[in-house]
Amino acid sequence: MNEIPTNQSNLVILGVSSMTETTETAIPNDFLGINPTEINKKLVSWGISLDEVVQKLASLGLPGIIFIIAVAASGGTAYPMIYALFGLGGPLGLIGGLGVLGISTIIGDIVTGYGIEALLKTVYLKRRETETQEYLINEVEGLPISQVLKLNLKKAIEVEIAAEEPIAPKEVEIAEE
Repeated sequence: MNEIPTNQSNLVILGVSSMTETTETAIPNDFLGINPTEINKKLVSWGISLDEVVQKLASLGLPGIIFIIAVAASGGTAYPMIYALFGLGGPLGLIGGLGVLGISTIIGDIVTGYGIEALLKTVYLKRRETETQEYLINEVEGLPISQVLKLNLKKAIEVEIAAEEPIAPKEVEIAEE
């Protein structure tokens, strides 16, 4: 393998030449030492689904953002985190601030849980217009998500099929008396 050049002009030249020589996908399977297949295998061995991990990460982000905004708004140099928690808590002080962060985590869990399911349903219903029901259901089975979410996606795909099928008219005989 070639050594990585440290001269900035060499980097620019190599970047241009490598861009013109290859037309393949820029992101390899083992990007930055992270192999998605290995991560999925590890999560499955722990009994955790990918949607649960995403949900927890997203919910931890909301209180973190609230806390960072509160710290930045406090502007104090002495103990800004404590003052920020006091500010978030309002009349309940530090305990109230911790409660606000906890409640925002719960709300974040609810919102992200609803958002992931709604997003996946929308994507699969749109794909249903061009792909077969069996193919989509098999694809849903292979996803590293919870069984509840898999069942909800399958029901959404199947319900859409039932709604699109034409209903045959019933034959009615009129008897003359």
